[in-house]
Amino acid sequence: MENFEFERIASNVYKLWLCKKMYDKTAILNASYKNSDKAYFKLDVADDTHVAVIIKFKKEVSNIEVEHFIDDFCNEVIDQQIRLDLDVRTYDIKKIIYEKAFSALKVKK
Repeated sequence: MENFEFERIASNVYKLWLCKKMYDKTAILNASYKNSDKAYFKLDVADDTHVAVIIKFKKEVSNIEVEHFIDDFCNEVIDQQIRLDLDVRTYDIKKIIYEKAFSALKVKK
């Protein structure tokens, strides 16, 4: 499997596999939430290295629409993962900035 693969499992229902090494559960959930107006999502463990995302569309979609949606969804997962990674990488500097910014507000005893 590559970073992602998908297959049709029923009418208007698809299963998408995403690599656990590449994407955190939080990134997948955030992307799912962002697309919840178009589909219902369910996360499931596929195997040791992949997570399965079951996507049930709220309306009938063509094969082309499905492919576009899957591409857009995967791009959103990547975007969400980048946001999470940046939060982790910049946590220490943000903490220093916040402490410095709010240090004047500390009450002196």
